[in-house]
Amino acid sequence: METVYQHIFERDLSSISADGVRFYPVGSAANYGLLYVLLRAALDYPIKEVLELGAGQTSILFDLLVRKGVLKSRVRTLEHDQGWAYRVSQLVSHDVVRTHLVPKQVQGMQTTGYDFSPLTKSSVELLVIDGPPAATVENRFSRLAAVELIDWINPSGFIIVVDDAEREGETLLASAIQASLAARKIPFQVGGVVSNKTQIIIAGGDYLGAAFY
Repeated sequence: METVYQHIFERDLSSISADGVRFYPVGSAANYGLLYVLLRAALDYPIKEVLELGAGQTSILFDLLVRKGVLKSRVRTLEHDQGWAYRVSQLVSHDVVRTHLVPKQVQGMQTTGYDFSPLTKSSVELLVIDGPPAATVENRFSRLAAVELIDWINPSGFIIVVDDAEREGETLLASAIQASLAARKIPFQVGGVVSNKTQIIIAGGDYLGAAFY
């Protein structure tokens, strides 16, 4: 399926003229499945506020979409690796907010996760969870703290994308997000994209259709 998402992404990207911007969906970077979801969401919905956890290929995509007028939105990227944050900030025009990893207790588990205090609270319509790193036994639950951001979600229209959802920690995170939304009586649908990685998509309000990508 990855080649299918590659073809759709490249087709839709060609329609907006990428101006030589290059994407490298390899290794631990965003795969074509994730790039497809985000590009399609930007084309389908008038998203006004984007918050991205973890800088990288998707940051470059968001920057391109804003410059082309496809995405009429404020975009913020949160990143704890200072060197990587600086490098990505040189490639994009939106805010790459520096933070640190701090101890967290989520779902009864002790872990580390992003310190969200450098961010000002806003009404988030697209939340992309692709950081901090969570590929080892030691840090596999490091993204669970993202459930704290459900208070920021705009219930009138939202899309939450959990990347790397084939892994234990991200699956648990997706379940925690759904429980948090349900506790707030916010209606939602759940879908996803499966290729060489998995993305879980949780959407509601005017953007509910994104769950069926």
